[in-house]
Amino acid sequence: MVDTGERYERERLEREFLPEAEERLDALAAELQALRAGRVGGRIDPQTVNTLFRHVHSLKGLAGIFDLQMVVNLAHDLEDLLDRLRTGRAEVTDGALTLLEEAASALSRMVLELSSRAAPRRADSDRLDSVALGERLRGETAGALQGSAGTGEGPPGG
Repeated sequence: MVDTGERYERERLEREFLPEAEERLDALAAELQALRAGRVGGRIDPQTVNTLFRHVHSLKGLAGIFDLQMVVNLAHDLEDLLDRLRTGRAEVTDGALTLLEEAASALSRMVLELSSRAAPRRADSDRLDSVALGERLRGETAGALQGSAGTGEGPPGG
């Protein structure tokens, strides 16, 4: 049986977190499509990367209010990579784009799970997948500091 405190938190999550998170994730997906199109077309719009960063930053803060630590952690790692991209310390490569899309998809799955009527339950394998994705994001961020030498990928749009 669900106690009153749990019910209140569930209602608050549904009322305050989920609509905003879903809106941010929809916008994130659209901006990632625009970034991919820009990469294919040879022109990366810096405003697109800035907008992506702001959406992820807002989602991270919102998740923090609700103590959704797995969402916070993954969003933080994604935010770090986006910060490097927007400040020119990393390049928008195909590999970076794929990783951004994977992270956005994982965040969407986390929020979808939270939106189910049942209390959210994360399987150990889901936790490990989230941790592994965070490590890949951090690795991409660290690798970006060393430049794209040896990756086989050229400059944005190249």
